[in-house]
Amino acid sequence: MCPESALTASAALPRSAILPPFGDYIRAIFALGRRAMRPALPALVFVYFYRLGMGLFMEFSPSAPGTHSGLPGSPAGFLMISAGYLPMLVLVYTPFLPFLDSLSRGGTASFFDAVKQVLEVAWQFLISLLVQIVILIAPVTLLLIAAGALTAGVSGGLIERIRPDMNITSTLRMWIVALFFIPSFLWIVFAGFHLLFATPSVVLERQGPLASIGQSWQLAGHYFWGILGRLLGYGLLVLIVSIVAATPAAILTAATAASGSSNPMFKVPGIIWSSAVDALLFPFGAAALLLLYRALVPAETLGAGGAATPGEAEPRATSPFIFE
Repeated sequence: MCPESALTASAALPRSAILPPFGDYIRAIFALGRRAMRPALPALVFVYFYRLGMGLFMEFSPSAPGTHSGLPGSPAGFLMISAGYLPMLVLVYTPFLPFLDSLSRGGTASFFDAVKQVLEVAWQFLISLLVQIVILIAPVTLLLIAAGALTAGVSGGLIERIRPDMNITSTLRMWIVALFFIPSFLWIVFAGFHLLFATPSVVLERQGPLASIGQSWQLAGHYFWGILGRLLGYGLLVLIVSIVAATPAAILTAATAASGSSNPMFKVPGIIWSSAVDALLFPFGAAALLLLYRALVPAETLGAGGAATPGEAEPRATSPFIFE
């Protein structure tokens, strides 16, 4: 796709879009996530067993990062985990967007059809992911290289020669790393937020990688505080629910620690429970993203091949969510 078409697509933003009130937004997430449970049950079962397998691998494999041995893990283990999430991203996680989109518009939602829809734009989707990774990582890499160069120059440099009796280079190196880490972290948060809608744009509207990123950046920038407030509110509610739901796993972990047993098999029940909680909460997280996107880019604005029917384009006076 040429840059001119990407800019044209990203500039055509809905000017009359209105974000729903927070209460309506949360109720719509709950309603859509609950409706998705039964038709998406096979996918959720697959997500559960996949999370369970990855949790057991992370706990018991010596090559996995963050294992019980306390070692960082081998690069091969890290690559294995990263590569393992790619098929899930394409075949399970991302198809929830068109699946929930069809469900929210009163269609006959089929998860198999949603997977087919994602596979039809697989190349655009993967290219968009690569571009997003570059946008996130490239500035951070440059900052870390600059921090490494400065810390290397401090060690054994002019400061130690001026005051050989003071060992301040370690502290100074820590301050240099911290000063470069803070803008790196802020950039990841800022850029990640502005890329929220790139994937829905590719999958739901078949936009090109550059056009989808451009549209996402403009949408998130124009409605920054409204989107941020709703996502933070939803995230707080999910955190509370997760803490309550994770109570049995926390009790099992505390009982294992109190018994003084070092047998890692006692951690398996906690992994089983936490995997179930993650799988059950997943449809609601996908619904939170989809509903915000559809509030800003209504379904009736879809182009050729995705035009909404008159019933779908029917305006709503109080809420953009047709299933409420």
